[in-house]
Amino acid sequence: MHAGVSIVVPFLNEYEGINLFCEEIDSYAKQIDFPLEIIFVDDGSVDKTSEIIKKFKFNNIRKIKLIILSKNYGSHAAIRAGITVATYDICTWMGSDLQEPIEFLQLAHQKIISGDDAVYIEKKDINISKIERYFSNIYSAMMRRYAIKNYSSGGISNIVFNGKIKKFLNENIENNSSIMLQIIDAGFKSSCLSLYYKKRSAGVSKWTFSKKIKLFIDSFVAFSFMRSEER
Repeated sequence: MHAGVSIVVPFLNEYEGINLFCEEIDSYAKQIDFPLEIIFVDDGSVDKTSEIIKKFKFNNIRKIKLIILSKNYGSHAAIRAGITVATYDICTWMGSDLQEPIEFLQLAHQKIISGDDAVYIEKKDINISKIERYFSNIYSAMMRRYAIKNYSSGGISNIVFNGKIKKFLNENIENNSSIMLQIIDAGFKSSCLSLYYKKRSAGVSKWTFSKKIKLFIDSFVAFSFMRSEER
């Protein structure tokens, strides 16, 4: 049996779809040759999502953790909270809406145990509105020009990383900062997987336009070349 993977699952009011997510991830765990740990992080939900998780009977995943935050801090803060309690060295995150192709876990795991520090998961395609696609393209272009030159043109949604990066993140916790950009900017040995994503399994996205704008601004404040030159 190979090294396990800790998966942080941040969520906000996912009552409609969390049961399906639990079923899917538990079924997938039976098909692979390495153990999974699921760390659910309730990012200020006001529904019964956490109660469903507590009651769900996992048959193939032995390590299940649930962190309940006092209020909504945002997905990146929730992911950081989950990483701090991760058991395994190899870590990643995924949404509870089943948009990620679940096979990214096994594909990236193989690359990590073969020597990569990080594996970037790009969205190859997804059914999104023209406005969302336009924003994503602008964000990627601006990041490459003014902040991180090697930022993916396809847009990175997930990163699977090893114990070296896990330690780096836990020792360098940044508020109001993108965890993805922090990893990319650090320059660890990495590779990339480009995969097709899916529509949400249920409910509506909590990743609002205002939250995207805030992340966009925070990213430039934290990582822009212009700020670095002023120091």
